[in-house]
Amino acid sequence: MDSIIDLVTNDPLLIGLLALVVVFLVYSVFKKLFKLFAFVLVCVVVYIVYLTQVEGISYEEASDRTKSVGKEILEEGKKQINNYKEDIKNQMESK
Repeated sequence: MDSIIDLVTNDPLLIGLLALVVVFLVYSVFKKLFKLFAFVLVCVVVYIVYLTQVEGISYEEASDRTKSVGKEILEEGKKQINNYKEDIKNQMESK
C-alpha cells in the first residue's frame, strides 16, 4: 500500500490525473445534487401555484402550508434514517 502511495506522490503525471479524476467526481456529485434541488424547487412552485389558483387560498397561506408539509416530510425522513441506522447497528452487533 505504501509503495502505491509513494508511486503516485512522486509522479507529477499521476498526481495530475488523480486531481482530474477528483475534479470530475466532485463535479458529477454537484451536478446530481443540482438536478435534485431543481426538481424539488419546481415541485414546490407547482404546489404553491396549485394551492393559490385551484384551492383559492392566499399566497401566505399556501407558503405556510408548503412549509408545514416540508417539515413533516423532513421529520419523517429523519425518523427513517434513524431507523435504518438502528437496523444496521443491530445487524452488525448480531454478527
